[in-house]
Amino acid sequence: YISYVAPYNGVLNLYIAKIDDIQHPKLITKDTGRGVISYAWTYNKNYLLAKIEGYSVRPPLISSAK
Repeated sequence: YISYVAPYNGVLNLYIAKIDDIQHPKLITKDTGRGVISYAWTYNKNYLLAKIEGYSVRPPLISSAK
């Protein structure tokens, strides 16, 4: 998988796509506030953690790449 941040409805959100199918990315977050400010894959590369601006109390998004 490849991951990246790009605008969705004017707000930065997180996308993933299969390496062999990058023309069809999957939107992982649908934030409507300030957007994703950082993200990282877990050590085993099965999960993606994202920090969304303005949610300091809420735990980060955890999404399975499978």
